[in-house]
Amino acid sequence: MEHNTTHYFNARVRDEIWSWPGDVLADYAWVIDAVTRFGIEPWIPRLRRATWGVTRARLSGDGVSAQVFLCAPEPGRVLVVLAHSEQAGCGGGYAELERMASRRMRTYHLPRSGYHPVAHDQAAFTCAARGKPGFCLALESLADEYLIARECVRRRRDSGLTQLEVAWAMGTTDSAISRLEHARGLSPSLATVRRYARAIGCELEMRVVPRTDGAPEKG
Repeated sequence: MEHNTTHYFNARVRDEIWSWPGDVLADYAWVIDAVTRFGIEPWIPRLRRATWGVTRARLSGDGVSAQVFLCAPEPGRVLVVLAHSEQAGCGGGYAELERMASRRMRTYHLPRSGYHPVAHDQAAFTCAARGKPGFCLALESLADEYLIARECVRRRRDSGLTQLEVAWAMGTTDSAISRLEHARGLSPSLATVRRYARAIGCELEMRVVPRTDGAPEKG
């Protein structure tokens, strides 16, 4: 059940996102699905606080990296205020993008601010994006990454432990725990996830179940 409505600041933001390659759109689709369902929560992979009132999602694909800036101007409403893409490995300009996103967040309701909201329909977006090369494959490959990240953070919070306390128990750093929880483009090994689960008083449970069509996957 979706608890939030999601809008783009204007059609240009929507069109910029739609111009991205299929694998980057798949990463975005997972982020925006979680945000629409749960709000801008810190456990959602890719999300990082950018500047006052604005959260940044850093997305990646084969050869392209992208950023989306989000805010929650009022309860039950998520606004995608700015989107930007560049060639992978090219950095810089983050501060100016954050300032622009923050200005848009603060003035979104004012006249002549450029605010012309466009609603996001997740089901329609996903259906249309399936026609983009690489989208379906990336969407499927990212599913476990997002699920594991969500469950790790939820269970750790239930246990009352901080990232630093889990890091001490695992003999690693809190930055490593942060990367695991936020799915920073890395797929942790089963051994790592198992160690994490035990550090927060849980056990890793896995199952292999038949496909619904009953046919083995070729290749």
